Amino acid sequence: MPSVSSVRDAPVRYASAGEVNVAYQVFGAGVDLVYVPGLLNVIEAAAEEPAVERHFERMASFARVALFDKRGTGLSDRVSAEEMADLGSRLADLTAVMDAVEMSSAALFATADGAIPAILFAAHHPERVDALVILQGTARWGAAPDYPEGLPADRLQPEVWNERWGNEANPHVVELLAPSMASDRRWRRALGRLQRRSGTPRAAYNYWQTFARADARDALADVRAPTLVMHAAGDRLIPVAQARVMAAQLPNARFVELPGADHFHFFTNSDRVAAETQELLTGRRGGAGGARRLATVLFADIVGSTQQLSDLGDARWRDVLSTFERLVRSSLLRHGGHEVAFIGDGFLSLFDDPTAAIDCAAELVTEVRELGIEIRAGIHTGMVEVRGDDVAGMGVHIAARVMGAAGPSEVLITRTVGDLLLGSDTQLEPRGPRELKGIPEPLELFALRAQS
Repeated sequence: MPSVSSVRDAPVRYASAGEVNVAYQVFGAGVDLVYVPGLLNVIEAAAEEPAVERHFERMASFARVALFDKRGTGLSDRVSAEEMADLGSRLADLTAVMDAVEMSSAALFATADGAIPAILFAAHHPERVDALVILQGTARWGAAPDYPEGLPADRLQPEVWNERWGNEANPHVVELLAPSMASDRRWRRALGRLQRRSGTPRAAYNYWQTFARADARDALADVRAPTLVMHAAGDRLIPVAQARVMAAQLPNARFVELPGADHFHFFTNSDRVAAETQELLTGRRGGAGGARRLATVLFADIVGSTQQLSDLGDARWRDVLSTFERLVRSSLLRHGGHEVAFIGDGFLSLFDDPTAAIDCAAELVTEVRELGIEIRAGIHTGMVEVRGDDVAGMGVHIAARVMGAAGPSEVLITRTVGDLLLGSDTQLEPRGPRELKGIPEPLELFALRAQS
């Protein structure tokens, strides 16, 4: 079946699962990979949230990806509560989509409550499953006498779903899904819209109740496909202990513990998840590995962090750093930046658009002052070398040295960036040529003019 390369360009099609229409999209090229969705899923929304879109673009670099909305949610047919509660219907949806996209077999990528139908499918149809990836999932969520890792099924009450599901000011379980983004107003609005488009509060609650009672533990020993289980250490929705127990009972599983507490991996672990998945499916990690590309590099760090730590103490400084990281990630999402790494009290990111990098840096200079700190930033456009999840090369080195030359609350750029801004309304002040350590020739630098 022909496919497009981008999730944004992928048309929505429908597969027939009996009398039910199941909406799906296909994009990318490479090994066949089917996402088995969790509760919160709308295929059209993948191209509307920058972090989600970037994740799928990364996956499409090595896989032909099929996304679908399970029956009762998103763009697929609405069905009765009884049919939604039937795990057999979930398997029928998966089968219908695989048949429609002409995947006789594929790797399954299951998230959250999608793990249970994926496990059952892998156990019952081994000839159709090349590999299994389970992210933030479990074989059983609810408590049982023989399952101390389980949680009470009534943990999330129905009246709370009615009040908060789709509420853009306070969307349901926002504090559990992505704690790193919970206070970001843009993300809260986006999550509220996503919840409404996924389905009604009643439909969502019915799905949750089915998930809370489901148990796929007996099928784990029958899963023969190579399996990768990934889970955030601090996940508050599905505890990591459940993932560890599940992985231990899967015959061919490797367990990877991810950092942080986000159940939604898009904001904190997206690159790691993609790299681990690629390694399982292709034997290679990080796409092209060592590929060179042109990018705008933004380096920034906190000014006087050692003194700040001394003044504030360990506990308060950790709070400041945590909030700083949240502000950075939120700004990167707004401006289309790609987070490469947090390095101590600073961060490294890449942009396709130099104007976006400047806007991001300027925004952060202002925002972090509310934390009682200042940052300095350096920006350069040049060739970088992509090495798996990391980047290197002279372009990165120059941006780091330019940052080192900046003062508190100052954004410095190289002439290369300045030349790319000709015709824009960005206001720059010349800082003259500077000799920077490790750079063969002096670089002419410019500072972003402070807004009055």
